[in-house]
Amino acid sequence: MRNVDLAALKDKLVGVPGIGALTQTNIGGRMTFGFNGLVVGVDPSKTDDEIATAILEAADAQQASKAPPFAAPPMTIATPMPQPAAAAAAPQPKATTMSNPAPGSFAAGIKAILENAQATVARAQADGFAKVNAAAGKLADAAVHTTVVAENMAQNISDQADAVLAELGQISNLPPSGS
Repeated sequence: MRNVDLAALKDKLVGVPGIGALTQTNIGGRMTFGFNGLVVGVDPSKTDDEIATAILEAADAQQASKAPPFAAPPMTIATPMPQPAAAAAAPQPKATTMSNPAPGSFAAGIKAILENAQATVARAQADGFAKVNAAAGKLADAAVHTTVVAENMAQNISDQADAVLAELGQISNLPPSGS
């Protein structure tokens, strides 16, 4: 798989935001370019110009998909209704923060989605670590077995060599033929 001249590619795409951090890796038989949060997979048979076009199209699509920032209405501070003099000691309602949104509200739904996504990522990471640890343990077992097999093979070869040498020693001790 060929490597693209990243410096030349960056020069071609000089106006693209984040192009200075462009990297290339090869994944699954495809050239993969990453920058500015984008990942662009390109067939290795593509020319440098076709690669530049694919990267530019991905950057343009990212820019086009960015919605204008949400403009929240200006915040106002609610003032309590005037209370009659006899009810002056009534407690004032406390404002709720975003960390404790009202159940069933839009903010609570968003918070639940975020928490679910974070929990999913945490589970995936834990599963990934467990799988890597299991594989590493299996590799450690393979190393132990390799050592045992190598020692057994070395001993077997040594025993065979001793047997051949003993046989040769018996042959060399025979009286000359014809005597």
